[in-house]
Amino acid sequence: MSVEFPNWKWRRDAITRHDLHHILTGYPCTMTGEMQMAAWEFAAGRYRHWAATLFCLPLALMGVIFAPRKTTLAFRAGLISTSLYGSELDRNKLLTALRAEISARRPTSYPPETP
Repeated sequence: MSVEFPNWKWRRDAITRHDLHHILTGYPCTMTGEMQMAAWEFAAGRYRHWAATLFCLPLALMGVIFAPRKTTLAFRAGLISTSLYGSELDRNKLLTALRAEISARRPTSYPPETP
């Protein structure tokens, strides 16, 4: 099942950081992972827009009901963390660094030779 939402401006502004939070924290892109991420972001520093709060609050509350242990642990981890919301994020520098990392791992021939 999938749910589609309009791509509001605040959401477009927040989504890159939200996705990076998933990568950096290791919370999966599953329903439980989104509940964990909502709890973590509330504790670490949520995106400062009322609509973002209304969007994420139900997820955090669902986490308390359906995955209480994981949600509580995510919230506690957020209390000692800092989110990327509010920080300057240069997408070009980030993408350049990631592309360099990926290229450094690329085999010189395809398919990779096996010993």
